Amino acid sequence: MKKSLILLLLVFFTLGGIMNAQHRDGEHKKDKGEMLERMKEKLGLTDQQVSKIKAIDAKYQSQEDALKAKAKTLREEHKALRSKKREEIDQILTAEQKEKVKSMKKNRKKRDMHQHRK
Repeated sequence: MKKSLILLLLVFFTLGGIMNAQHRDGEHKKDKGEMLERMKEKLGLTDQQVSKIKAIDAKYQSQEDALKAKAKTLREEHKALRSKKREEIDQILTAEQKEKVKSMKKNRKKRDMHQHRK
């Protein structure tokens, strides 16, 4: 029973890490343009160099998009798998243990928020 509770906690911690690692596409595209402008400024790139860099970026964009789509699918599959796993673990926990897990999760969120503010 103790092992199951530990396993459930590990699942919660893993979920938190994955959520923090995700990056939104709209912001990424905006960042790309800003990054190129900073490169142009800091490296003294010519318009011709910027143009070539944009062409290189365009050349690889479809491959990057395909990998991002795969990653999104894998994240969704992983999320579904974790959910199924949590449901099974939840079936073996008592009501008191479920409340303890809920409380531990809440405390972890508070701690994480506090650490991010520093």
